Amino acid sequence: MKKIVAIAGLTFFAVGAQAAVPGIEFSASAGVTSNSFDSGDLAGFDISDSADVDSGTYVRAELKLPIIPNITFKHETLVISGDDTLDLTFLDETFSTDGEYEIDLTHTDLAFTYGLGLGPVAVNAGLNFRMFDGGYKVEEEGGTSASDDFAMVVPMAHLGASIGLPANFVASADYNFLNLGDTGMTDLTIKGTWYALTLPTLSLGVEAGYKTFAISVGEDTAGQDTSDIESEISTSGFFLGATFKFD
Repeated sequence: MKKIVAIAGLTFFAVGAQAAVPGIEFSASAGVTSNSFDSGDLAGFDISDSADVDSGTYVRAELKLPIIPNITFKHETLVISGDDTLDLTFLDETFSTDGEYEIDLTHTDLAFTYGLGLGPVAVNAGLNFRMFDGGYKVEEEGGTSASDDFAMVVPMAHLGASIGLPANFVASADYNFLNLGDTGMTDLTIKGTWYALTLPTLSLGVEAGYKTFAISVGEDTAGQDTSDIESEISTSGFFLGATFKFD
C-alpha cells in the first residue's frame, strides 16, 4: 500500500512539474507476471524438478528529468516454493525426509540513470539499487524447520536501450548485473509497448515482454560467510501490463 501511495504522489508531482518545466517525462505501468523455474539448488540440493514460481505482480514508475539522473522505481513479487524428499543441511539444520521449502525474492528497484537520444534510439546507463525484503524457509513434515529472513540493498550496474517504431510502438531492453566472485545476480527484460491512445501530453497503452532472473549465493560474499544459504536460482517468464506516460 505504501508503494502505491508513493507512486501516486510521484504521479501528481510529475504532472505538475511537466506542466511547468519542459523536458520532463513521467511514465508508469502495472501488470502480472507468469514465471517458470529454470534450474537451481538450495544449499547444494537440486530443486530443479520440484520448484514452482508463484504468479506475481509488478508496478513501475519512471521520471525522466533534464540534467539530473532519471529515476526509475519498480517493485516485483518473486516467490519460489516446492515439495520434495529433502536431503540437505540448511542453517545448521539437517533435513532428510519429505518436506517443503520457500524462497521469497520479492524486491524493489530504485535506479538512477543518464540517457542519450540518437534519433528514434535511446540508450541509458547508471546504478540500480535493489532492495530485498524476503527470506528462505525449509520445513520437514512434522519435524525440523529452519528459516532466515533478510532485508538488504544490493547495488547493481544498469544498461538499457529503446527504439521508437511506427504505429506508436516502442521496443526496449534493460539489463541489471552484479558480480562478486561466487555471488552474483543478473536480470534481463525485453519489452514491447504499444500506445493505443495518444493525446498532446498523455499516452495510454499496453506492454508485454519476457524476463530472466538469476541469482547465486556462494560460500563467501564480500567477505561475509554465506555458506548457510548457499544457493543458485534461475527463473524466466512473461509479463503483461497497462501503461501511461505524460510528456
